[in-house]
Amino acid sequence: MTQRKGEKALAFLYRLNLAAERAGVYFRKSSKKREQHLRQFVRNLSDESLKETLQSHRFKKVADLEYILKQREELRQ
Repeated sequence: MTQRKGEKALAFLYRLNLAAERAGVYFRKSSKKREQHLRQFVRNLSDESLKETLQSHRFKKVADLEYILKQREELRQ
């Protein structure tokens, strides 16, 4: 799954989360599945600067990434 043209990173994360949940991938419970899920998200981002920034971070929860993306959107408004 790739980020659509004009789609914000947070919307892409929500869409990826929904697709994973529908496919039965329990990324919120398993640290290994979460790391794979978030790696896929970062790898498929269209914003290269955001991609570079997020590649160097480790997130204990998906909610931590959601918080960062929400803050980023608020700053850009």
